[in-house]
Amino acid sequence: MKTYLNSMAGDCEDYSIMMAACIKAVGGKTRIVWVKEHAFPILLVASDKHEYNLKVKPLLNLLFTDIYEEDFGVVQNEEGIWLNFDYTKSYPGGPFLNKEVIKLIKI
Repeated sequence: MKTYLNSMAGDCEDYSIMMAACIKAVGGKTRIVWVKEHAFPILLVASDKHEYNLKVKPLLNLLFTDIYEEDFGVVQNEEGIWLNFDYTKSYPGGPFLNKEVIKLIKI
């Protein structure tokens, strides 16, 4: 990881592993999503839609004015609401490059 951070070099897998490890190190819950020819980390941000709309969405709208649309870059499963942290966007929550998930890796 030190080499990646010093040189800012690496591919989507390197980025995903590094981000997932950093998020987990500070107590977050994360997964790595593998899609065709790409990988990206996602972060658990809310337990349900109500909590997301009440606490997370207003914060995202405040931080990233004029970027967010309804449920932009967010997916829900039985664990809660997950926010996309794909590096192909300049902000968290950009649209998924490919929604056809090949593998979901729990960290």
